[in-house]
Amino acid sequence: MLVNHFKMRPDVKSYHLGCMACAAGSIGINLVHDLLKANPKSTALFVAHENVTAGFYTGSDPSRLLANGLFGMGAAALLLTNKHSLAKRAKYQLLHTVRVHVGQDDSVYRSMGTFESDEQHCGNARIRFNQDVPLSASKAIRAAVAKVAPKVLTWTQLAKAVRNIVTRRIRGKDATPPYLPSFAESTIDHFLLHPGSHGLLKGFMKGLQLTVDNTLPSAAALRDYGNTSCASTYYVLAYLESLIGIKKGERLLQISVGTGVKAGVNVWQAMHNIKEAHSVWDHLKGVPVREADLVLPLQLVSSVDDHAEVAKLLAEGRQLKQMPAVQLKQMPTAAVQLKEVPAEMGEWKDTDMARDNIV
Repeated sequence: MLVNHFKMRPDVKSYHLGCMACAAGSIGINLVHDLLKANPKSTALFVAHENVTAGFYTGSDPSRLLANGLFGMGAAALLLTNKHSLAKRAKYQLLHTVRVHVGQDDSVYRSMGTFESDEQHCGNARIRFNQDVPLSASKAIRAAVAKVAPKVLTWTQLAKAVRNIVTRRIRGKDATPPYLPSFAESTIDHFLLHPGSHGLLKGFMKGLQLTVDNTLPSAAALRDYGNTSCASTYYVLAYLESLIGIKKGERLLQISVGTGVKAGVNVWQAMHNIKEAHSVWDHLKGVPVREADLVLPLQLVSSVDDHAEVAKLLAEGRQLKQMPAVQLKQMPTAAVQLKEVPAEMGEWKDTDMARDNIV
């Protein structure tokens, strides 16, 4: 379709990355990077598209119904090149690209994906999620981030990591916990986190030690457009360019995870100052999203995480740290709400997926 519409040359090379789900947004860049290395002085058009129609489910299996309310239609396109003559016109330079696949584990492989259904009237293959999704996704993300971390952490953070490794080897693993660097304090300035779900974003915050401000662009994309799969991180990029602005030399960390399970991480650097309005965010009228604007807040209140109560407090402009401990203990937990979930959805009761996407 694209070749015909734009009347491309007959020698154009076209590749279709199908069934790679949300991870394709980052992993596709990895493939384009390899193609450009093999083809000097070339230009590549990368198009990411999510079509929810093919995966729509009309049955009653809770593990398959989730996709109906989570995913949204979306698309994005990037033009990449290795022509030196176009360097001054480029917005970003790709510094690092990493991809991993952890589907060797059966439980990981079957945690999410397109699997056959016995409900013939609903189609034989529909997207399915189970209770292992959070653990499976975190396994892939950890593996990918671990590969790129040495290239983006500060020298101080790298020194702390080395000291931690040496200490644990000499004194034993129980001597000290593993070192978890804060990527908010690394050389990365902006984060293009895959807005797969509210639970996934909070997982990014916890695992990468990020702040609410680091995560808000992705939360805004999830709120306004849902999980647009492989295009999702580019909606986040458009948000940053439209509402925040990116300065020359600043680095962006792009992370995506999808079925397989596989994950991709890319590090970009801005070639010049970028403040460009994208029509996809025109409805915000230039005003960035605040946490109080979100349906489900990103902050954790003590060990209690009641979204409705926290959202109400944020909307009233109150500071969470000033809330008395007694009040926190009295706040109803999501677990109490989950008891009202129908029995046929019982398998979700103790999972982050239930708390963040069903209740």
